[in-house]
Amino acid sequence: MDKDYNLRILITQFRNKGPAAKGFRSLNKLIKDKNTKYLERLLRNHRDNPITSWEEIEFRDNVDYLLEFYSILFVAIIAGYIDKFLPEKLRHEIIDNLSNEVVKKYYKEYYPLPLLPVFLKYLVPEKVTFKLIQNYENNMEKILFEKFLLINYDIRNDEEINDFLWFLDDGLINDYDADDVVNLLKDRKKIISALSKSDDEGTLKSVITGFIKYLNFLNSYSRLLKQCEIYPYLYTSFYHFQGYWFFRLTKKFGNVISKGLDNINYSLENFSGDEFNEKFVPKENSPIRDQFISNFSYEKWKEKSKKEILETEQNINYLKHAQIRLSKLETAFL
Repeated sequence: MDKDYNLRILITQFRNKGPAAKGFRSLNKLIKDKNTKYLERLLRNHRDNPITSWEEIEFRDNVDYLLEFYSILFVAIIAGYIDKFLPEKLRHEIIDNLSNEVVKKYYKEYYPLPLLPVFLKYLVPEKVTFKLIQNYENNMEKILFEKFLLINYDIRNDEEINDFLWFLDDGLINDYDADDVVNLLKDRKKIISALSKSDDEGTLKSVITGFIKYLNFLNSYSRLLKQCEIYPYLYTSFYHFQGYWFFRLTKKFGNVISKGLDNINYSLENFSGDEFNEKFVPKENSPIRDQFISNFSYEKWKEKSKKEILETEQNINYLKHAQIRLSKLETAFL
């Protein structure tokens, strides 16, 4: 596998087009112009001073995509997917952006992305010698990295998941906040009511759908992590790539998720097919009725759902109690 080719593909896919490219242009201009005060305002902690301007939201989203690209590059190096020495132009771009004090506060303090401080150390050889020992003989880490890209691509480009993540991050949408979502998740009837809304009035519908999709993502990502356990550096880098959201999920919704899954399990155990249809399947004129109609019998559907719910519970517990330490990456520099 050509590592230079792989790097070109990553740059083309994640850096040279779309939000990341816009983020680089906007950020680079502010840094070069030494417009520190304006940059501080744009990259402020939204919990202290809410972000309400669409211009500010777009700028921050674009910078997030750029920082995500840098994290992807570091994971790619750890996986042996690209060469451990980046082209000098790209290397200096990353150093300049990650070394900026305003940007550094953004990714270290306000919205911690643990891979980036380590990546910055890696890119400054006069400060740290990087000696990462990996075994690439069977190419398994590269295969796992490609799975990692596919799984993360799906979540990053899903609007409903992004709505849910925005609530995880204390955001507001149409005057709804995380507390509204918490109250919604506690009550099955409220969930069904939210899902029955039309798209025009369905803010909570979008969020609850995003929540369900995100739990499915957690199942996929947990399976990937379990495949990586014999590769400690790769395992740790994969975990920390999404670790910020795992932390936010546990902090904001941990108890609610458990209660919600318990409620669903209870309904599966205690309602017959007819009772379930009467109480939970939308009526004929509901726009989401088709989503609840299955080709399986109720009993088969119930058994399948119980297994999926059990896997979700197990994986949330797995992520919550995973023994992850960033020092595993930092030891690669010693």
